[in-house]
Amino acid sequence: MARLIEDDNIASLLRSTTPMQIEAAAAASSSLKLTFNKQLSLPIFTGSKIEDIESKPLQIVVLDVHSGEVPLSPSLSSPLKVQVVVLDGDFPSGDQEDWSGAEFQNNIVKQRTGKRPLLTGDVNVTLRDGTASISDLSFTDNSSWIRSRHFRIGARVVPGSHNAPRIKEAITEPFMVKDHRGERDSQWRLTNATPVYRKHYPPALGDEVWRLERIGKDGAFHKKLSADNINTVQDFLKLLAVDPHRLRGVRTRPYSSYRDVLCTLTEASALMDQILGVGMSDRMWEGTVAHAKTCEVGDKRYVHRAPQCSLVFNAVCEVVEIITDNTTLTLQRLSKPQRVSTALQQ
Repeated sequence: MARLIEDDNIASLLRSTTPMQIEAAAAASSSLKLTFNKQLSLPIFTGSKIEDIESKPLQIVVLDVHSGEVPLSPSLSSPLKVQVVVLDGDFPSGDQEDWSGAEFQNNIVKQRTGKRPLLTGDVNVTLRDGTASISDLSFTDNSSWIRSRHFRIGARVVPGSHNAPRIKEAITEPFMVKDHRGERDSQWRLTNATPVYRKHYPPALGDEVWRLERIGKDGAFHKKLSADNINTVQDFLKLLAVDPHRLRGVRTRPYSSYRDVLCTLTEASALMDQILGVGMSDRMWEGTVAHAKTCEVGDKRYVHRAPQCSLVFNAVCEVVEIITDNTTLTLQRLSKPQRVSTALQQ
């Protein structure tokens, strides 16, 4: 009788437990995980081979969740089939470090309608002795069309091919995939040699200005900037700090009347004095400026002594400190009127 009661309790418990709860419990008890051995080499462009940060093929390894070392497990004595997939860059959410197999599955990103598979190459590999290399892998589409605008690469044991306890999936850091347009191949082609015209992420102060996004080497914008002696990223950032409207004026409010339009037409001569002018759209301008501002400007400082205070500038002419009455203030600590007064003294 006691045995019957015990069996009934177990059956009742199983009926009240959802499949998601069962899977979550299995995930929590998993002691093995897949992981990418090294970070990805960025940036990533469509059609370009994906490699690790050392420009070597991606490598997937199995590690013990607790020790972080390659385990000596009997379940790894046989080859494991591993599938490489694309994930939404927002997965997992927040600081979540664990997930279920169902959550991983639900965040796999498929190609857009009418497009080729997002990933081509070695999307199915075999893990032997706890390791596998991915020597050929590339994207066929950019990441701008999903909400997060970022992808991750994930790797999982092919469902149904492994009868032992679940092995946690591997994921990379989130990254953007950009179209290959404007990006010259990084290798010399055998039939048609092409030089390297790569953008730099982040750019350096001494980089030529065409290393910035939206500015093509020997293109119209590059020629205009060179004509005004804006040759490097540092030159660009200096003028952006000192006189951004000289680079490209931006209208800060929409047209609200016919009078606005007439006023704008009278400003046409002023627009002619702008280096980049109206030929660069708002979106292009924002992309160029955002890229330029990722540059590391360094710790070098310059001091300009004014009648009421001394201004401390960084390498791109941005005010970082104000010295007055033997007191050093950062720009963030100034009131709005004080900031206006400081701007007038530059």
